[in-house]
Amino acid sequence: MDKLISVIVPVYKVEKYLKRCIESIQKQTYQNLEIILVDDGSPDRSGEICDEYAKTDARIKVVHKPNGGLSDARNAGLSICTGELIGFVDSDDYIAPNFFEKLYQYKMEHHAEISVCNYIRFQGETVSDTKTEPKSVKVWKGKEALENIYGSYGHLLSACVWNKLYDADLFENLRFPVGMKNEDEYILPRLIDKAETMVYAEEGLYYYYINEGSITEDSGYLMSDDVYKIFEDRMAYFEDKGEEYARFVRLTKKGYLDRIIARYKKLSNREMLAHYRRKYKEYQKDVSGIGYRIFSISPKAYYWLVKLTGR
Repeated sequence: MDKLISVIVPVYKVEKYLKRCIESIQKQTYQNLEIILVDDGSPDRSGEICDEYAKTDARIKVVHKPNGGLSDARNAGLSICTGELIGFVDSDDYIAPNFFEKLYQYKMEHHAEISVCNYIRFQGETVSDTKTEPKSVKVWKGKEALENIYGSYGHLLSACVWNKLYDADLFENLRFPVGMKNEDEYILPRLIDKAETMVYAEEGLYYYYINEGSITEDSGYLMSDDVYKIFEDRMAYFEDKGEEYARFVRLTKKGYLDRIIARYKKLSNREMLAHYRRKYKEYQKDVSGIGYRIFSISPKAYYWLVKLTGR
């Protein structure tokens, strides 16, 4: 028999999009689901909508709780889920009808603890073209997936929990950090480190809604120190694991500098540049590449060089 998948959906001020999200989960070709809707003290009708759907679908469980933020809502779902597998869907997004079927299929075929797919960003009501052809599938063993956090697949692997299917055991003694932005980037390296095998399918099966009012589009989010705390925490995590993880400490330092460079391009903040220069001086011996030094001297020269070389 197919394993039970617990789908955790944090819900807050999304009455405009919630039905689209819930119905996309209900209509999955993979039907053995436990759908946990966590009403995080939403001031609109979102909580009522959750209750309405629960009346007509026995698979749906609704949790009503005081507002505690995204991490707290996800943790509330984790505390009551009973599935052998766990997935997350954000309540302003939705998923392809075969999202869980495909992730389950790839996971079982490759005996992986985590399966991952690509996603499609969209604005408006729905994705205009949802036709996806099967593309390449990559399988990473041991620490290969951790290395990819800092490479071409970085955003897919470390920046979002919702395009993945996990063994529930991976969350044992592990929860999202409450009250912190970039919570996905905190938990994902730990989950990936626990997994022996990870499989990635290039198909875009998750539909990510670009909401101009969302936290990730907000300048306050871009200026938040939380992302720096995440990188520092990750370095400490890898350092505690011993010499075998030394290269991941170095890669995290590189990722730290890369993140500041990406943020500076959007905000051009003097304080951010000063922060970069302090960190570059601290990490310089562990970070190769002339570009890091050029950015420290002149961001304008760095961006001119990037434009010229196309890198």
